[in-house]
Amino acid sequence: MIASTVAKLGTQGEGLAGKDGRSTGFVLWFTGLSGAGKTTLARLIGPEIERRGLVVDSFDGDAVRERLSKGLGFSKEERRDSKGLYAKALVGEITNFTGVSAPYEEPIDPELRLDTVGVRPEQSATAVVALLERRGLISAL
Repeated sequence: MIASTVAKLGTQGEGLAGKDGRSTGFVLWFTGLSGAGKTTLARLIGPEIERRGLVVDSFDGDAVRERLSKGLGFSKEERRDSKGLYAKALVGEITNFTGVSAPYEEPIDPELRLDTVGVRPEQSATAVVALLERRGLISAL
């Protein structure tokens, strides 16, 4: 399995501050197959953004499933690769599983595509932080 994470940026305004001097904000959206490293990257990048004086809010799929979708049939055992999700999907025990029986639809024009196989998470996080700095969304340290 090839794991990749795609970063898509959404911004409100440009640069670090709006006309009133306050941060205009941005959204950093990671997409990818289960186990591609999206949560790991978010946990590494969040503190880097906070070190630059910005507020970070994280919206993680696992947390959403735990808090908002409880009781809908998605137990932790059923949705974590370490519990054999892909194996179950490959033998048909799980249907419509993204990346196996349902396609993963990659963004058409991502700002950044990260191949997370054989790459340390810190290296991928550095690439994302560098992109944010180049775009003027966070200040360089």
